[in-house]
Amino acid sequence: MSVKSAHPATSRELIKPGRLLTVANTLSIARLALLPFILYVLALDNWVYAQMAFLLMAAAFATDALDGWLARRLNQVSLFGEFLDPIVDKAYTLSIALFLIVFRGFPLSIAAFIIIRALLIVVLGYVMVRSGRGFPRSNWLGKLTGCIYGATALAYAIGLPFSMWFALASFVIALISGVYYLIYFQQSMGEREH
Repeated sequence: MSVKSAHPATSRELIKPGRLLTVANTLSIARLALLPFILYVLALDNWVYAQMAFLLMAAAFATDALDGWLARRLNQVSLFGEFLDPIVDKAYTLSIALFLIVFRGFPLSIAAFIIIRALLIVVLGYVMVRSGRGFPRSNWLGKLTGCIYGATALAYAIGLPFSMWFALASFVIALISGVYYLIYFQQSMGEREH
């Protein structure tokens, strides 16, 4: 596996004026603002709220796919956006996993693995940024993992009878992508030491 280069970023570069409120970053911020509403309807137990949770999560997942595409299309890629998007992704992963455990019967062992993987990626990303290596860019495996997590959350939100298959798929992709990120981190740290 080859390592994609990460952006070395300083705090000054992350907050360049004119690069904060781009269309893509505004979508990421809107997605974060939508999260409390999603969690609220996930906590309520009836068919109408389950459908609302499904629709709100589908909208949030669509904006997640759209923000990066728009940033590239409109030439608005920014270091702030590359920092903001994965932070919002992790906020979704952690909070929705916890709410699915409590309110929708998501398997605790699978959720624990997904949460530990997400926290590990945050910690490793922080180590990379602090050591001047930048933060990792999203790749196809990360996007696939997000899609499978999203499908799993949607399946559990509306109570599909075969939701457990989605949970198992989430576990498998979390394991594969977790190993990939560990290798990526090791290679990134090794490259800079030479």
